[in-house]
Formats: sequence, C-alpha cells, structure tokens
Amino acid sequence: MDDFSKQKIIFQEMVQEPSFIFDEEGEFMCLDTARIITGRDLKILLSVLNSQLFFYAMKMFYGGGSLGETGIRMKHTFFENFPMPNVSKDEKERIQELTQTPTKRNLKLIDEMLFIFYKLNEMEITVIDAL
Repeated sequence: MDDFSKQKIIFQEMVQEPSFIFDEEGEFMCLDTARIITGRDLKILLSVLNSQLFFYAMKMFYGGGSLGETGIRMKHTFFENFPMPNVSKDEKERIQELTQTPTKRNLKLIDEMLFIFYKLNEMEITVIDAL
C-alpha cells in the first residue's frame, strides 16, 4: 500500500497515444486497468515513456498487441525490453525543466533530445514522426 502514497507514474494499459502521468503528491489512483511505477528519476522515465519513440517501439515491437487501427496495449512486462538512455546530470535537469510545462513545443524538444540519446538517424526519425 505504501507505493500508492509515493510519487509515481500511472498509466493505462489500453491507449491510443502515450498517456503516462506523474503523481507527485501520491494523490491519484486509477479506476480502470492501469499500472503504477515507483522508483528514482521518475520524471526522466516519464519523458521517455511519453515520447514518440517509446510509443512507436511499443506499437511496433514490444506492445501487447494492437487495438483497432490506432490503439495498443501497454503491457508493462515488455517495458523492461526497452533500453533506457544514459543521461547526464545537465540533461536530466533540462528534461525536468521541460516536463514542468508539458507544451507541444517542450514535448517535441524532449523527443529531439531522445532521438540524440538513442543515436537515431534521419530516416528513423522520419518513420517515428509519421506515427
């Protein structure tokens, strides 16, 4: 029960777009099929989980199957197969700053940072952006 009152990431299993949220005060719970993630560097993890890259990877390679034309099942057991980038202290601070105000522009900047962290080429980025 302690995990419910901690800072956590909450996510639904069945989605049509990335929809991971950060519960900073330990106040939120889910009404539907959902999961929670606790631990360190949650805002960095949240940025990766809500990225275009992660959603593309889940949809194409790791997810628990598609749901119609646009939905997917975010099966938590497949998340461990997705490698996390090594992020410097300065990069962590920049990501945390961008997540404070999750505008479209800031989310795009985070995606661009992740493309660099994962060493994606232009063709790979174009495929992911087309999602």
